Amino acid sequence: MKVPHHLAVIMDGNHRWAVQRHLTGYQGHLEGQKTAFKLIEWCLKKGIPTLTLFVLSQDNLKRRARLEIKALFEILSHAIQTQLNDLIEHQISLRILGDVSVFPESLAKALLAAESETAEFDRMQLNLALNYSGHWHVAECVRHFVSKQFNDKSSSTWPSNEAIESWMQSSIQAPDLLIRTGQEQRLSNSMLWHCAYTELFFSEVLWPDFKESHLDQAFEVFNARQRRFGGREMYADSSS
Repeated sequence: MKVPHHLAVIMDGNHRWAVQRHLTGYQGHLEGQKTAFKLIEWCLKKGIPTLTLFVLSQDNLKRRARLEIKALFEILSHAIQTQLNDLIEHQISLRILGDVSVFPESLAKALLAAESETAEFDRMQLNLALNYSGHWHVAECVRHFVSKQFNDKSSSTWPSNEAIESWMQSSIQAPDLLIRTGQEQRLSNSMLWHCAYTELFFSEVLWPDFKESHLDQAFEVFNARQRRFGGREMYADSSS
């Protein structure tokens, strides 16, 4: 079965999973973290070169309760401390997507240090979207080219679509497949530029209950789709 070169996952449903079981939101996020670790193992086994996990969006950071955000920071900090050796052992390159400058200083430093320490690995690229949004990414692109234009007095033309595409893809390639769990069916401001032709798969399963069988189901659907990128499917001549 063909697997996507780049798989993106919006891991939704941790809190609802916890509420259904009369557990705390913290416990729900811990279970979600365990599932994320399993997903990395499954993707390694299946030979997926790039995996992007949406961990914390800018909207989450603005709108969630402070105690929940603090708990997420604690879980993320512990994960980086305990899993860095596994990333190194399995030759996984960690990339941080988003603005972590607003994170607690110790956490931001740990994330960037892990990114630097694993930069040369090429078995898998693991992207963690942290304080990320598609709007922010596009705005970063605009700021880049405005600054370039300001510093290059000899240039009077706005960058081409190809130049913008090259800059956007320099940080992260477009996903082939995006899976969202948790019953919601929207992108929620995730990689708006990059997902123009991404295949979408929405699962009713809450993230902590996501199993390898659900991943295989998403891949089966992905294999059944025809990716035409604006082209047209070629049919056999009916007169023949």
